[in-house]
Amino acid sequence: MSARQVMLGTAAALALAAAGCGSSSSTSTSAATSAATPTAAAQGARGPSPAQIQARVDLAKCARAHGINLPDPGANGTYQAGTLANVLTQYGQTKVNEVEQACRQYLVAAFPNLALTPAQREQRTQALFRFAACMRSHGVPGFPDPTAGRVGIKPGEINPSSPAFKSAVTSCRSLVPPRAQPG
Repeated sequence: MSARQVMLGTAAALALAAAGCGSSSSTSTSAATSAATPTAAAQGARGPSPAQIQARVDLAKCARAHGINLPDPGANGTYQAGTLANVLTQYGQTKVNEVEQACRQYLVAAFPNLALTPAQREQRTQALFRFAACMRSHGVPGFPDPTAGRVGIKPGEINPSSPAFKSAVTSCRSLVPPRAQPG
């Protein structure tokens, strides 16, 4: 898994988290990791913790200090759809790797799923398949299965503010994997 995939996966996670919380933001990115996506589904139900929000602010500051102009997240810890992916695609792999190494402590604190083992990631991916199937069976027929360990919702595909979506999230919330614990 490359640092660019980690950061793009983070972008997908943040966008889906915003969508799950009823924001109008949604996204689809082609490169994402299984590590970041389970956080997205979990955050759609619960949102990032205050510590994670602070770590995301610290990550943005660290990235800027090392040459990547990463914006601060919103007050709820999320970004608008595509914000991170757009910023990160402007920089080459070498620069992204450098910043990922320099800011690793903030990256893992901001997105604890990055510390999961491959077996834990697989378990969470399977839980996301169950969550997606539940969402479809509860009135959101277009809810996608995870691909490459993530769930990507394209703009206009699903309305996260719709009563059907909100009801399905309530019904399926128990299938969302819990937040990861680093280590």
